[in-house]
Amino acid sequence: MSGYRTHFSVAAGCALVLIIVTHRATPWIAWLSLTNIARIIASILGGLFPDIDIKSKGQQLLYALVIPLLVAALLAKHIVFSILLSALAIIPPLLPHRGITHNFWFTLIAPLSGPFLVNVYCPEYTAYAFDLCVYFIMGAISHLALDYGPREMIMKALQGNKRRSLTRPRKK
Repeated sequence: MSGYRTHFSVAAGCALVLIIVTHRATPWIAWLSLTNIARIIASILGGLFPDIDIKSKGQQLLYALVIPLLVAALLAKHIVFSILLSALAIIPPLLPHRGITHNFWFTLIAPLSGPFLVNVYCPEYTAYAFDLCVYFIMGAISHLALDYGPREMIMKALQGNKRRSLTRPRKK
């Protein structure tokens, strides 16, 4: 099991590799754009996301982001957005560790709610939100790969939530 520093570093590294691969024809100085910095931050947040169900750096960061957003949403009278943010703040501590937040399909599908919300409130930023969502998901998947190993993660995704070891044969 990796610590938050490892999850942080690997998620940032994955983002950097993807940026380099997708922008290899661009001069390297252009890689220092605010968009690429936001992509790296989104990947790091994704790398810390699966551990929001325990007292962790990821959970502290979640609250540091959600509370100001919640206050702003309440002041702007966006009730639906306020309810969603409240649920995001209340539900994670109630979940068992390595439960749904460590499920491959959850880490793939749940972040997609972000671009959909952006599409409702600020449709002109939907493409940008989806781009950041891809980096977030990549960071979250890197977290699962570090926790379980790539092979175990893929097998868990294909089998659902069955807890079965790949190295030991099944007892009959």
